[in-house]
This record gives sequence, structure tokens and C-alpha cells, in this order.
Amino acid sequence: MISIGDRPPWNSIGVPSSKLLLKGYRKYSSIHEKKQMITRLFIGLLISNP
Repeated sequence: MISIGDRPPWNSIGVPSSKLLLKGYRKYSSIHEKKQMITRLFIGLLISNP
């Protein structure tokens, strides 16, 4: 059990979390871009079909 007083310095906890956040953001943004691309493709197919 770790008490609040035994917390590591901010830097040691802040750097990994910021990297993790950036990684998560990149993952999310790439998923979002893929969704947009699929949507555009789908709309394009709908429009091109008579």
C-alpha cells in the first residue's frame, strides 16, 4: 500500500503520462481520420452510382 506521502517527484510521473497521452491522441486522431476517409469513400460511391 502506497501512502500519499510516498509519491514520486512530479517529473518522474509527468513525463511518461504526457507521452502516453500523446500516444493515445495520435491513436485516436488516426482512427478519426480513417473514419472520415471511409465516410468520404462511401459518399463518393453513393454519388457516382446512378
